[in-house]
Amino acid sequence: MKSLHKLILSVVVVLAVAGLVHASGVNFINDGRIITLDWDTTAPTAGDPVVKLTSKARGGIVGLALTTATASQNCSVLTEGVVDVTVTAGGGGTAIAVGDYVFAAVAGDPEVCTATLTNINTGITYGQALEAIASGSSDRIKVRLMQSGD
Repeated sequence: MKSLHKLILSVVVVLAVAGLVHASGVNFINDGRIITLDWDTTAPTAGDPVVKLTSKARGGIVGLALTTATASQNCSVLTEGVVDVTVTAGGGGTAIAVGDYVFAAVAGDPEVCTATLTNINTGITYGQALEAIASGSSDRIKVRLMQSGD
């Protein structure tokens, strides 16, 4: 009988919490892992690493395009998790080790579709390498996405 009371109490608690989440989630849109961004001047292709920012100093949004778009179209972008992307390790003994930061080259354009990811800090932080690459080599590796401030 005691276990039945515990079960009923557990169900009541779960339902109460669900009601609170529903009631307080009026402004909830989604968990933010996949967002929709519009691209005014560039055209991401599904699988491209993308960066959307107003300036390097203010940070931006990094992710992986999940859909293909043309200029002035929306594109779904994965902003959290681990992605498999091509990264180039800089020359001169700068191999990529597990845990090293990976950067996206940003030329000042407020929105950039880039396939150029490297361990040389020439842009905005894209993520952290989860696999190693020899100096001067390019390879597809797993990278954990990192947003500004992560």
